[in-house]
Formats: sequence, C-alpha cells, structure tokens
Amino acid sequence: MADKFHKKPFDDATKLKLEIFGECFREWLPVFIYNPTVSKIFVYDFFAGSGNDSLGNPGSPLIFLNEAG
Repeated sequence: MADKFHKKPFDDATKLKLEIFGECFREWLPVFIYNPTVSKIFVYDFFAGSGNDSLGNPGSPLIFLNEAG
C-alpha cells in the first residue's frame, strides 16, 4: 500500500484542508515566534504524506516549509 501513496491528485476536500492548514499556520506562527516566552517551537504532522500529490500539488510538509521559510 505504501508504494501507491499519493499516486493520484488530491481531491477537493484535501485541497481545502491543505488551504486551511496553510492559512492557520501563516497566522499563528508569528504569534509564537515573536512571543518572548517561547524559546522553541515543535511542529508535528502525524498525517503528513510524501510532500506532494501526483500533479506536484504541495502537501502539508511542503506547505509548512514554505510558510516557515
């Protein structure tokens, strides 16, 4: 099963979920970065896929890296 992971394009529900994920991360990351009491930030995505779908659309790992970078 792992060898077939994301060999097809993301469906509309997944695209919407990823758009919401990116928007939330974009808004919340500065809250933690500019908080003087926060010295480390850990982000865990337990459901992260391989990075993108078969059409090259970015998944949550790449969205995170783009927003954090």
